[in-house]
Amino acid sequence: RFFIGFDGKGANQCIQAARMGAKTAMVYKVGRDVFGNDYIQNFKNNGILTAYVEQTEHAATGAASIIVNDTGKMKLVPVPSSAASPDKFEPLSIYSIMMKTIFNPAPAIADLCSDFYKASDVFCCSESEVKNNISHIAYNISHKQAKFAPHCDGSVGGSGVLAFYMAHYPTMPLEEMARRANFVAVVSVQTVGTQTSFPFQKDLPTR
Repeated sequence: RFFIGFDGKGANQCIQAARMGAKTAMVYKVGRDVFGNDYIQNFKNNGILTAYVEQTEHAATGAASIIVNDTGKMKLVPVPSSAASPDKFEPLSIYSIMMKTIFNPAPAIADLCSDFYKASDVFCCSESEVKNNISHIAYNISHKQAKFAPHCDGSVGGSGVLAFYMAHYPTMPLEEMARRANFVAVVSVQTVGTQTSFPFQKDLPTR
């Protein structure tokens, strides 16, 4: 089966959090092409602020081929294009406030500076980054996290849901946040596709 859908690690997390009820915005760059236009409209359709989504004339919108086998395991062939564009974003005002941050370096970068691993409160990582030293690790193994459910597509996990709980329930233990995020991920991986698989909070089954 072949189809085209919306994807992208940061975009997936943003839309996942928005469907849980969070107020979200994207800082993003897409090409000035039909895919870029559609991507921006997709953000708007999900209630996401797009004021900081820019379009470039110098690169096409990033894309990737995602191949999922019969067991739900996936292989990714990314073509970053606009995501790797040398164009600079317009300067944004940064406010220093007391808040926790999540860092998810995906797709993986082999020579990523190790300082990035220590700059966030929660490092939501894949298997290869577990050895690095950060405050807390949310350990993500896409093809195993939903092993107790029928698993048809492991291309998306639950890291956007983790962000929702960190923002809306800051006193909740991190372990409970991770457990709830994993529950939503279990629901998501039972549906084919990336953002098409994200449930809205109102549609989640009773645990």
